[in-house]
Amino acid sequence: MILKFLGRVDPYLKTGVQVVYGTNFAGGAGNWQTDGGEKLTAQRVVDIYNEARIVLFKGLKEQSKDTAELTKKAANLISYVSNLQFTAAIANKPAGYLGFISLTDNAGVPIILLDSTFYPIVASSLDPAYTQTATNRFIFDIGTQFVGYSTWIPDASNYKLLYFGITDFTLAQAVDGSTVETFNDRYLGILLELAVAIANEQGNMDILALSQKLIVQSQQ
Repeated sequence: MILKFLGRVDPYLKTGVQVVYGTNFAGGAGNWQTDGGEKLTAQRVVDIYNEARIVLFKGLKEQSKDTAELTKKAANLISYVSNLQFTAAIANKPAGYLGFISLTDNAGVPIILLDSTFYPIVASSLDPAYTQTATNRFIFDIGTQFVGYSTWIPDASNYKLLYFGITDFTLAQAVDGSTVETFNDRYLGILLELAVAIANEQGNMDILALSQKLIVQSQQ
């Protein structure tokens, strides 16, 4: 897919060799890495492609009514860690984290993710529905961390997190042809169009809108 994208935005290498899917990466990948495209460096090509993957996920999320529907659309992006570390009710999100599915402690008791607007309600403990107990605990998604409130989430390194995630492809992977796209095949054409749009420097909001538009069209 990365080479297909390169062929769309910059079909010739500086050597004058045309970018051909299945050819330049099969034995000629070193030339692609060394020469790069006339318009884009090799690293920039990979960066744009990685950005397009994130925009595609955001589009799928916006076009899903709930997590269950998103799970069907992005099943291949589901990741799991069994050793999430909470210290003082704070845990760092895994690398590549994009969206929450579920969190439990080692005993399997769920911990609920709330929107940050609920923080004052949880902190006040005035609403019984949002008063924390050993079996009714909450966290908030704040930047690069999950943040709890009070001591109901004890320090431990065995919390189980199910989440949507994408690991960025590296230049080395692109060059040796070891990249394996995790999105469902039905969305690969959309991914390619988004990468081209980003390369053409469309605004972020335009790209997200394009992502949603193409997803809707693919479902018709």
